[in-house]
Amino acid sequence: MIQTYRCVLLVLWFSLIGRLEAQVYTKPQVSVLTCASGTEIYSMYGHNALRLRYDDARDFVFNYGTFDFDTPNFTIKFMRGKLPYQLAVNNYDNFLYEYNATQRSVKEQFLDLDSTQINTLVAFLEENARPENREYKYDFFFDNCATRIYDVVQVATDKKIVWAPKNKDVTFRDIIKYYQRHFPWTDFGIDIIIGSKADKTASVVQEMFIPDFVEKHFGTALLNGKKLVSATNNVLTFEEKKYDPLKSFFVGPLFFFILLTIAELFLFIKNFKNSLFLRRYDNLWFYVLSLMSVMILTMWFLTDHVPTKDNWNILWTFPAIFFISSTLKKSKILIIFSGILFMLTVINSFGGQILPQFFHPAFGFITLITIFKMLRNFRTNNSGLQIN
Repeated sequence: MIQTYRCVLLVLWFSLIGRLEAQVYTKPQVSVLTCASGTEIYSMYGHNALRLRYDDARDFVFNYGTFDFDTPNFTIKFMRGKLPYQLAVNNYDNFLYEYNATQRSVKEQFLDLDSTQINTLVAFLEENARPENREYKYDFFFDNCATRIYDVVQVATDKKIVWAPKNKDVTFRDIIKYYQRHFPWTDFGIDIIIGSKADKTASVVQEMFIPDFVEKHFGTALLNGKKLVSATNNVLTFEEKKYDPLKSFFVGPLFFFILLTIAELFLFIKNFKNSLFLRRYDNLWFYVLSLMSVMILTMWFLTDHVPTKDNWNILWTFPAIFFISSTLKKSKILIIFSGILFMLTVINSFGGQILPQFFHPAFGFITLITIFKMLRNFRTNNSGLQIN
């Protein structure tokens, strides 16, 4: 009877020890979350995060896409590319709350990692989540919430992942334009700000600056001869919002500047006298172009944003355009020079690709408007009419 009692105690003891060891050494289930695009500019390209699920009570999301609105000089740092982004650790249910509320779909990919790789990944994330390590300098193309997922998994797997080759070559600009297609004025503004670096062909790894490409390339990747992703799950599924492409065109910049070009051509052909209204309208046009050129130069030389470097849009905005427009009678050489620059813009905007940068088609019509204005004012100035 005593021996039976001791056996029962031993069984219970080892069972308890086994449970404690299982609780202490349980490895989390590692998965990549890919969140659909939103309608706000900061959510337009989607989002990625890493999920570590130990059990129902310990279910964490490591999110590299957060920043602190209370950061001193927040706006200036954001504009200059110096705003620090942070790694935040959230409860899984809390993380999903926002996407459920905004009806953005979330997909999950479970990674087939062994114990050593999971330990490495967890240790890396825990070290990254420390207050002194959690901040990093965000870069839209090369260091963001999506590229950080790639970095973490590469560290965990000792860079042994084999990525499937691309089906076709695309540039950074090609990729982001797909997500901007329903927001024509946003697309227009981004094409003004982003320079020729966006027109470089993106490699498989570089494509993963966009969350959907993380999902795509992880889904076809191999690790030690096996698929990196063992299973997938549609966590949240919502119907994609539908947009009318015709409506997007008619409320967009291209249609707007086509109409302005027609109006400017009419003014040029009719050869109206240079009224006060026309002078103010022309001055406002040249002033806005000059301000745009200052913005382009500022983003190019005074910020840390990589995509805004080497921006050939400076040709059609042209910093001296306001000065040229006000001294047309004395600056024929400058007029010829600026005309050449503007014609390069027109040709490049309509598919000529003389310059190593894509130009939004609206830029060509903006340049035509500028040329018509300069010719009209030059003709008026040299016809003996007095302009006060």
